[in-house]
Amino acid sequence: MKSIFVVLPLGIENALEVASSIALAASMKLGEYLQILPDFSSSTCGFGRFFEKSPFESKANDNVDFLSRAISYMAYADYIAFTPDWRMHKDCQILRVVAEAYGLNILEAEGEEQDVELKPCPFCGSEELSVVHAPNGCLVRCRQCAVSTTLCSTEQEASDLWNNRKEG
Repeated sequence: MKSIFVVLPLGIENALEVASSIALAASMKLGEYLQILPDFSSSTCGFGRFFEKSPFESKANDNVDFLSRAISYMAYADYIAFTPDWRMHKDCQILRVVAEAYGLNILEAEGEEQDVELKPCPFCGSEELSVVHAPNGCLVRCRQCAVSTTLCSTEQEASDLWNNRKEG
């Protein structure tokens, strides 16, 4: 039996339900049952206990401890899945970098935001633009002159704000 580790943002409510939903969708897509890591039936090191100790209101070094344990689970999983909004959470971004750097099998969750085409910068005309993901949202920024949108809730919202501006 193959296993899956679902990367969830710290402090997510109903973590087990969210992870189970993503794992079920992945299982159906692959046509095989995937066991969720950590094993949520274990009382000593299971899913609930793993997230119970997550640093919802804790110190920075606790966050690093949580990330190290998540990386440990990723090392033993056959597949790694991310919530559709993983780009909005610093912890998920870090785990995504690790998964990509080491060639782990990443499964894209349904509803993942797609890349959107951005209009050139209204100030300098540059097409060198980037969507910057921050812990509390994201924004579009010109890499040439550094002008940017305000912080938005989603990548789509930031892109729409950038593209639908009034032309002066």
